[in-house]
Amino acid sequence: MRSRRVYLGALILIALFLTLGSGFYVMSNLLSVTLAAICLSWLWTKLSMRGITAGAEDQPALAQVGERVEQTVWLQNTSLLPRPWLHVEDIGDIPGLPSEVMGVPTRGIRNWTKLGARAQSRGRFQWGPLRLTAADPLGLFRTSAVVGKTHELVIYPAPVPLTDFVISSAEETGDAPDYRATTQFTPNVVSVRRYTVGDSLNRIHWKSSAKLNRLMVKEFETEVQTDLMILLDLNRDAHVGRGQDGTEEAAVTVAASIARYLLDFDNGIGFSAVGQTEYTILGGTGDRHLWRILEALALCRAEGRMPLGELLAVQESRLSRRMGVIAITPSVEEALTAAAFLRERNSPGAVILLEPMSFGAPADYSAELAQLYSMGIAAYIVRHGDDLGRALSFSALGPSAADPGNRRGFTRPERWGA
Repeated sequence: MRSRRVYLGALILIALFLTLGSGFYVMSNLLSVTLAAICLSWLWTKLSMRGITAGAEDQPALAQVGERVEQTVWLQNTSLLPRPWLHVEDIGDIPGLPSEVMGVPTRGIRNWTKLGARAQSRGRFQWGPLRLTAADPLGLFRTSAVVGKTHELVIYPAPVPLTDFVISSAEETGDAPDYRATTQFTPNVVSVRRYTVGDSLNRIHWKSSAKLNRLMVKEFETEVQTDLMILLDLNRDAHVGRGQDGTEEAAVTVAASIARYLLDFDNGIGFSAVGQTEYTILGGTGDRHLWRILEALALCRAEGRMPLGELLAVQESRLSRRMGVIAITPSVEEALTAAAFLRERNSPGAVILLEPMSFGAPADYSAELAQLYSMGIAAYIVRHGDDLGRALSFSALGPSAADPGNRRGFTRPERWGA
């Protein structure tokens, strides 16, 4: 803008010099027209923002990757002069949000339009404020104003539908630790006790009551439901690639897909990861719990310094004997560590490895992958560009699923949460 004004000033001086030096009538008129155009352009620009109000409405606060997010932007002109051209842009940090050229007539007329884009990446972003820019028809002068407020937008990762995800089953060692007393009616009657005021009549055990000559009621127990903990490796040294082509985004999508799939069968799911900060969500069920996990996945970044093996050691003290572990990592070494952890602990679960070679890592891990497959654990290998529905299915387990000597076997979530 400054260089344009310098050139304009130089042009005026040259025209003035030529006019005064030549004395020609044509040059004098040309100079007068030029000066008048410049003055009118400057005045037009100064008056462009007077009487203009603007705002944005219907700004969503939540979205998922791949969805379209948009807001309704309006302009109102209360002055006597029309505004045929105003450049409107949202100066928030939402990727790919376009700008718009809007016009608005005079006398309080309001014009509406929509500014939107496809949600490209997960994270926390901001709508607004709006920046209005006006210029004269000759493009010599420009003025702008910032209006409106900021609003937060959280973009969640988009889970991929899974159909046949399984986990390794732990060997059972007895029924006693797997049941607990409950006040609900279940098929499992564990004992009888003396009737107390408030007990329901349909809990009375009539044979015991007749034998002991006093009212006895049944006590029930319920099978303990085993939760699953999803552990996501966010060690910055383990991840390969950037953006949608990197292991970080693939790992987050895998975690979101598994969480939604297991919660659909009412499994208790927890989540833990250590990136730029620690994210730990205790086991829970239901849609609200799923959105808590998706929010953590939307905000986490692979900026941590804790390898998956250390995360397993930290979480081991918090895990009950029957709690399963699903480990997601782009490191072959950490995947082997997680598989060994599951075997030694006799813990149900699975290991999902984002194969680093397919994401651009130069090393060859063929021997390590063969070792991972041979450990008798539900080990999934996800490569760049894979269909997650297929990569995270029973048929993708390869030698682990086909081995008849595998004592652990595999469990589907509808049986796990039943």
